[in-house]
Amino acid sequence: MKFAELKIKYIERWGRGTNRIVEEMRAEKLPDPLFSNNSGGFEVVLIGPGKSFGKNIEAVKMHNLDLNSRQKKALEYLEKKDAISRREYAAMVKVSLRQANNDLDDLLKKKIFVQIGSGRATKYRVHD
Repeated sequence: MKFAELKIKYIERWGRGTNRIVEEMRAEKLPDPLFSNNSGGFEVVLIGPGKSFGKNIEAVKMHNLDLNSRQKKALEYLEKKDAISRREYAAMVKVSLRQANNDLDDLLKKKIFVQIGSGRATKYRVHD
C-alpha cells in the first residue's frame, strides 16, 4: 500500500469520528458541536446539558454508593446544615441510637462522612 493510500484511509477514519460525535450529541438531545479551524488547528466545542446533568450524575453516584433511605436523608440534611450528631440523626430518621451508630459508621467507612470531635460532642460532616 502506498503512503498516499494509507494517508487517505487514515483521514477517512478520522472524518467519521466527527460524524459520530454529531450523532451521539443528537442522540442525547444536545446541541450540535461547533467545529472550527483556529491557527492551523482544529477545535470542537461540545455544549453539555448544564445543571440538569449534574443532578443526574449525583443521583447515579448515590445509587452506586448503596445507601439506605435514612442515609440519603442525612445527606440531604447536610446540604443545608454544617454537621449532624448521632442523636439528631436518630431523631430525624426515627431509629435507635444503636442503629444510628451503625448507619453513621457505614457512611464513615464509605468515606462519605468525616467524624468531628469525640464522645457526646461527636458530629458528622460530608467528606470533602
